[in-house]
Amino acid sequence: MLDNTLESRIDYIRAQIKAGEFTAPAREATAIIETAFRELYRRSIGLLNGQDRLRVNKVEEQIGGGNKSFDEFTMGQLVGLFRNSNFLEAWSKATNNELRGIRMINLDEVVRLRNQLVHSDGAATHGEAELLFQCLQAILETFGILSLDRVTTEADVLPSDNPSAATKHEGRSRGTASTYRPTGSRESKRLAVQAQHAAQFDKHLLGQARTHIGAEIFSVMDIGCADGAMTIERFAETAYSHVLAVDRDAESIDAAIRTNPDVDRFAFLNADVDALDFEETVADFLGQRGWNPPNIVFSALTIHHLANPIKLLRTCRYLLSSPGAIVLRGSDDGSKVAYPDEDDRMRRVIEATLTSPGISDRMNGRKIYHQLYRAGFRKIQMLYDIQDTSQLDQAERRDLFVESFSWRSNYLKRAVEQDPSSVLHMQQLREMDELLDELEYDFEADGFYYAEIGYGAVALLS
Repeated sequence: MLDNTLESRIDYIRAQIKAGEFTAPAREATAIIETAFRELYRRSIGLLNGQDRLRVNKVEEQIGGGNKSFDEFTMGQLVGLFRNSNFLEAWSKATNNELRGIRMINLDEVVRLRNQLVHSDGAATHGEAELLFQCLQAILETFGILSLDRVTTEADVLPSDNPSAATKHEGRSRGTASTYRPTGSRESKRLAVQAQHAAQFDKHLLGQARTHIGAEIFSVMDIGCADGAMTIERFAETAYSHVLAVDRDAESIDAAIRTNPDVDRFAFLNADVDALDFEETVADFLGQRGWNPPNIVFSALTIHHLANPIKLLRTCRYLLSSPGAIVLRGSDDGSKVAYPDEDDRMRRVIEATLTSPGISDRMNGRKIYHQLYRAGFRKIQMLYDIQDTSQLDQAERRDLFVESFSWRSNYLKRAVEQDPSSVLHMQQLREMDELLDELEYDFEADGFYYAEIGYGAVALLS
């Protein structure tokens, strides 16, 4: 069984071809190419200038028909998106990198070979396997892709380029979950600051949901509860009769259970919301406690970490009792502005964040409405929370920096811990730390202005 490192998969392809096996390594090469294209798009769309990004987003909407985004596209649709929007040229311009050998690759032929291998159980020739391997190497080298969070193996069932065949894969995770973990004393403190800043906004969002439901008693499911501190604070009112809080991090749930002040009203469950049996797990747990299904689902700054947010939102719609509501709070790095931003420090920090290994979807705020719509919700209200430095003292400015920026080197630190020999990750971490140090000084200056938008949604189930 292969391990999940990109290097090992490249070695596998090379060894198989050398041993005279061509079909399996050819399939593996096309799977990695497809995943690499998705990762390239996800990591790079925020780097494009305004006009280029608008053009690319428009083509993405046209190809998806308004019903699906790039993470659900087939490989043929991805190639069509790149070609029709001039995405690769826009990437080259934004990053000041040449496309080099990519211009020599016939991507339509790669798609044809991929479909032949996956959908027709076709066999690859020596020449086809070598061609695909060379294309793969050129793509990884050109775009500097040294790791992929998840590389689809040949055993995976890939979505078909035939729309009629695509529906049977609808429940499969099409994206990549982030590697974020809410543990550690520094992260716990940052989460506490974040929760304090959003307290009034969350109260407003929950108030909108409660008004719609029109009940006096509410049963809640909180997804992404971390150590449970914010869950207990947000739902302290006795009007919230039962609160089931869920997180995939076992250490955080253990801490929440240990500090739970009210075991009759609060319960904490370690569960992977990306798992196929998540709905069953929740239903069974509620049944064991004798609790009713939730009429409020609450999730703050969580769905952008998931491999398939729409799948979870659809599951929440099934779990909700009627009348009910789902309340989401998210963020979007594209909403952040700063002035003066000497040497483009904030922009460079955000760009470095977007390309960090294992990063979450940092452009999710703009997607929440569409994701809820795709999940089957129709009555969706979007609300916004603006934070800025204009009325803050130095301590408050530092808190805002801690909340929005201090964590951004964590993904690179984790990458270095996993591979201490990576010169690239060490260099990226050093550059990120230097930029963050300078940006922190900026936040402490009275003449520095920073603002960001928090995104909230209340989607109703009538």
